[in-house]
Amino acid sequence: MGLLCSLSTLAQEEVTSYKYVIVPKQLDFVKKPDQYQTSSLTKFFFEKLGYTVFFDTDKLPEEISNNRCKSLVANIKDNSGLFKTRSVVELRDCQNRVLYKSAEGMSRHKDYKMAYNEAIRKAFRSMKEVKYNPNSTVALAKPAESVTVAVAKEVMPETKEKEQLNKAKPANSYELNQTDFGYVVKDPQGNVVYRLLKTSRADLFLLNSKKGMVYKEGVLWFVEYYDSTGKLKKSHLPIKL
Repeated sequence: MGLLCSLSTLAQEEVTSYKYVIVPKQLDFVKKPDQYQTSSLTKFFFEKLGYTVFFDTDKLPEEISNNRCKSLVANIKDNSGLFKTRSVVELRDCQNRVLYKSAEGMSRHKDYKMAYNEAIRKAFRSMKEVKYNPNSTVALAKPAESVTVAVAKEVMPETKEKEQLNKAKPANSYELNQTDFGYVVKDPQGNVVYRLLKTSRADLFLLNSKKGMVYKEGVLWFVEYYDSTGKLKKSHLPIKL
């Protein structure tokens, strides 16, 4: 127990020694920049903790544009389920090490904006001990010795995902029409195939006319449902949300 407390304290001290935090303008679990004000809210709360915060789309000061290891990168992990929105704040260094995770913030609001707002606020309540400390003496992360290796670690997963998507995506993708309740999915001939109902998760939809769901796995979307015989069916759904 004593060792765990020591490691936790060391991680907090390392985080508080950084002056700068960079927040993605578009977080992984939303479909467009600053949707539901998730990025703006994250930036605001880090500023309240004393950090100098930039969006990743901002023009960065020379001090950190020349050396990203002088800044931390923030992220919000979305652990939401069907009825609860759950958010965890993460901080990573330039070597992609997770230096800090907040406690989980939770909301039962059905409205996405209100739900993410409450969940992120609650997650930040557990972060009072990670205020920026200009007098901290903990050494910051250093750039990787091999630039080639560092670039490969960041680029390769994206390349593999694109290759996977290109292989699975047919010539004629399905059309999506947004509605008040979710989306209508049409095949290349214009026929309505599915009607998708929103849930509290951005990567999960319920099927309106079948016992099943549509969900994201990696970069691909899949549909699962029970047919008339009670057999579970699963197939790739060529859509992009």
